[in-house]
Amino acid sequence: MEKQKPLVSIIVRTKDRPILLKKAMQSIAEQTYRPIEVVLINDGGLDVDIKTLNNILGDIALSYRKLENNTGRAHAGNIGITMSRGEYICFLDDDDRFYNNHVSILLNALEEFDYQAAYTDANIVYQDYNPEEEKISEREKRLFVSKAFSYEELLIDNYIPLICIMFRREILNLFQGFDENFELYEDWDLIIRIGEKYPFYHIPKITAEYIQWSNSLQISQSPLYFNKAEAYHNQIILKHRNKYSSKIIMKLVQNRRMLSEKENHINSLEFRIKEFHGKIIKLEQELTAGQDKTKNLEESLSLSNSKIEEIQRILENKNEVIKDLNKKLEDTKEYATTLENTNKEKEAELNNLQHELEERNTSYLRAEGKIRELETQIKEANDFIKELSEKINLLENTAHQNAEIIKNKEQETTELEIQINGLKQTIDEMDMKRIELKRTILEKDAFISRLEEQIHSKNTYIGQIESIKNELQNILKKKDEELSRIFSSNGWKGLMFYYKIRDKILPPYTRRRSIAKRVGHKIINIILKIFQKKEKIENIPINPETNKNNDNTICQSSIYCMQAEEANIPIKDFQEFNGKKKVLITGVYLANQENNIEHIVDVLNQSEKFIVVQKWIALFGEPPSKKVESVTFMKQDKPEPKFVLLNKILLQEKIHQYDYILFCDDDIKLRSNFL
Repeated sequence: MEKQKPLVSIIVRTKDRPILLKKAMQSIAEQTYRPIEVVLINDGGLDVDIKTLNNILGDIALSYRKLENNTGRAHAGNIGITMSRGEYICFLDDDDRFYNNHVSILLNALEEFDYQAAYTDANIVYQDYNPEEEKISEREKRLFVSKAFSYEELLIDNYIPLICIMFRREILNLFQGFDENFELYEDWDLIIRIGEKYPFYHIPKITAEYIQWSNSLQISQSPLYFNKAEAYHNQIILKHRNKYSSKIIMKLVQNRRMLSEKENHINSLEFRIKEFHGKIIKLEQELTAGQDKTKNLEESLSLSNSKIEEIQRILENKNEVIKDLNKKLEDTKEYATTLENTNKEKEAELNNLQHELEERNTSYLRAEGKIRELETQIKEANDFIKELSEKINLLENTAHQNAEIIKNKEQETTELEIQINGLKQTIDEMDMKRIELKRTILEKDAFISRLEEQIHSKNTYIGQIESIKNELQNILKKKDEELSRIFSSNGWKGLMFYYKIRDKILPPYTRRRSIAKRVGHKIINIILKIFQKKEKIENIPINPETNKNNDNTICQSSIYCMQAEEANIPIKDFQEFNGKKKVLITGVYLANQENNIEHIVDVLNQSEKFIVVQKWIALFGEPPSKKVESVTFMKQDKPEPKFVLLNKILLQEKIHQYDYILFCDDDIKLRSNFL
């Protein structure tokens, strides 16, 4: 049983080009391979004549989808992939065409070799359209590009037309088709993504025509297209920037050198063409002079021909006279014979006749001499004519050789002009690439500069952190030394001894212990009041219950006092906590919207227990009041992430001088004595 042939899907994207679409469909119908299906996507254009297209395709199935709006090439292509049913998928634009062996060549390669995609070559055809006659004329046809697959060159330039490629369906599904963020170069992006992991198989055969129209008809020749193309070219580079290695940059440099060498070669060719033009002009001048000589010879020949015709007329007249004389001579002979036979008496008359005959013979001889002279003149004229003919033949041969030389030179000149046009086009393309690469390099340089600035700022921040760390280490060292001194002191040892005796006499969690504790607190408060009167210092509350009347605040010194009691540290060693703690409050407020910044600033400034420093950033406007302006660190109209802005404040502040840092929003409400 024969193996069933795989189905090939050809996706055609079209919009408002019905005549060209019919030609594209005709090229699909002429394919030698079957089975084929056509998936036609109308990207927001006018309705197409499906009946006519079905008649053109014949035994080829047609699936049609019309999109309500123009969604772009990438989206239309993805819909075509979704609608298709074939194991293999090709693409054809409505203004391009396949040769009849296109599908069979690509399919045979993919069936024989283990590749996910294969591509052939294409002719690029330049066409013009005459709207008055409604005719399409072909201006030029040549090979587009024929290159083996190179991923490095593919990153630099897309040299593989999409119409030349056949994909396996699973590879398009794996890479999720076209990236719909691209209005242009969606095919280049797809080939880069697939080609990075799966190289393409190249078949060096021309199986398609890639059409380019005149400037008025080709969208890709308009200024708007160039602006958009430049933007999407940059988008391609940004998307795949991690793939541009030093090897690819070196290849670009080599291409630039090769381009310079080609420019030098073109200059030498142009110089040689100028020399050929000079020689051609000289040959044309010589040919003109030869034509003038030929014209003079033709005029001389014309005069000679007229003389020959006149001589021929004279000879014809002489021949007629000779004929008459011969006739008369014959008559005379007959008459003489008759006279000799009939009458001897007339001998005298016969003698007279003979004498007359002799005279006539003399005239005849004279006529023969003149005839010989005329024959000599005719021979000389014939020799002159022969010489003229030889000269004319020689001139004709020279002119023919000159014409051949001129024709060869014209062909060489045409070929050189074609090469020059191709090279100029290549130069223009390379110039565009060079400009784009230069722009990309500038963008990368700017990006590197920004990174260096960020690194510098990070290094500065790290330096500040290191200094803070060193200061904190010094503080910890001092604290450790102080604690070591305290723990090794006699007072501490006595205190530990006191705690042991106390725990034996007054066990923890007993009523005796709680009564003794309250009595002890009262005694300590009395002692502290005595010291406060003497030293005039602020009362330090020890019992946390003294703050129960204020639900919104917790005194820091009470915490430390509580910690001192629980840690069994003498009260006199904690007088240093009478000093106020320092708090940095920072945040961002939107000056162009409703906010609670004035309320927040007021509540935070009310703190009596802490030294409060407020640093705010105003976004999109001015501070609402002088009070808020006094705590506004900076103003900015450019949007940035909140913590980027907060880091700017922290980098400017010596945060090791603060005991606490509070980050605050602008849309909250705070209770009084919040801190």
